[in-house]
Amino acid sequence: IDESPVCSLDKVPQSPACDWLLACLQRGPEQREDSLRTITLGAGDRQVIQTPINDSLPVSGSSVAQLFRQLGIVNVLYLFCAALTEHKILFLSSSYQRLTDACRGLLAIMFPLQYSFTYVPILPGKLLEVLSTPTPFIIGVNSFFRSETQELLDVIIADLDGGTVTIPECLHISLLPEPLLQQTQTALSMVRATN
Repeated sequence: IDESPVCSLDKVPQSPACDWLLACLQRGPEQREDSLRTITLGAGDRQVIQTPINDSLPVSGSSVAQLFRQLGIVNVLYLFCAALTEHKILFLSSSYQRLTDACRGLLAIMFPLQYSFTYVPILPGKLLEVLSTPTPFIIGVNSFFRSETQELLDVIIADLDGGTVTIPECLHISLLPEPLLQQTQTALSMVRATN
C-alpha cells in the first residue's frame, strides 16, 4: 500500500485536472518530493493514478514517429484511447522490429501513465491461446498467424503492414472529447508537416 498522501481531483483548483497533473510533474526534484504523488479519482473508488517514480520522458527513439507513419494519426488516437480504457490491442506484422517498435511507441505516448496489464511485444506462435484471456493486453503477433486471430471478437487488431486498425462491432471506444480531439489532431498534423 502506498503510504503517500492522496489528493482527490475534486479538490483541485479551477484549472483542469490535466494541467494540474502536468504542473506536478514539472516541479523541481525538491518540490516534487513535497508534492502529492498519488491522485484518486474520487467518489469512493479504488482506482488510483500515480505519477511515475522517474519523471523523465521515456526513451522511445523513433518508435512513436514510426507508429504514426504506419497507422496514421486517427488510428493511433483510437489505439491510445483503447489502451487507456483497458481494451485488448493486438499488433500484426511480418517484421518483429515493427511489432516491438509499435508496442513501445504506444506505451511511450501514454506517459506519464504506466500500462499495468499484459504487455508482450512478440508473442510466440505456441502461446496464441493467451489472446483469449479476459484481461486487457497489448500484444504483438507475427502476421503469419493472422488466420488464428480472425475469431477474436473482443480484440482491436492493428495491421502494421497494411496500415489498418480493425475494431470489432461489439466494442465501443470513447475518443478524446471535443475540442481536445480536434486540437490534438491539428497539433499532430503540424508535427507531421514539419518532418
